[in-house]
Amino acid sequence: MKWLAGAAFYMALPLVAAQAAVVGPSTPLALPSTPDVTAPFEAAADWVSSSLAGYTYSDALPERATAVYDISAHVVVLPDGSRLEAHSGLAERADDPRFVRERMRGAAPPALYELSPRKYLFHGVAALKMTPILGNVFGRTGFLTHTYMLRGRRPESNGCVVFRDYDAFLRAYRDGRFQRLRVVPAVGDMAIRDNRA
Repeated sequence: MKWLAGAAFYMALPLVAAQAAVVGPSTPLALPSTPDVTAPFEAAADWVSSSLAGYTYSDALPERATAVYDISAHVVVLPDGSRLEAHSGLAERADDPRFVRERMRGAAPPALYELSPRKYLFHGVAALKMTPILGNVFGRTGFLTHTYMLRGRRPESNGCVVFRDYDAFLRAYRDGRFQRLRVVPAVGDMAIRDNRA
């Protein structure tokens, strides 16, 4: 857009020269101003900002499409209110919100995750990928939902959310009862903040 303003300036130069010839050298010249081509965009940005003031990302998410995993209570609450036992984390770090920053050992970090089917089976299980869409996951990646770990069927994981009755969770997902999983330290702390800074 700057080239357009520059072109307008150079197109006006013959007009300035003609004005100088008519007015004379002692009279100050009025140079043509370049148009402010950014004004419409700034106005649009201001309108969007004022329209969204006080609006949070979670306002756009229908809770009926979101299941909630309470790390401390070891439970996932589905939108219809049914509860499933769930766990996240490894050994002494399991189910403890204090260790969510710890890779491969801590529970899944509190965040809002979009769920989607994994392309391939995970150790024979139709796991769901957990893609963070809001919140700070501390650089951790690769979260899934699946059954308990196969070795010893222990209720622990490397950060994935694992279920005692994974079939019930997967069936509810496939029935379209939810598409997202909100992970919270405890149900009393439902706010997910975008604190990536």
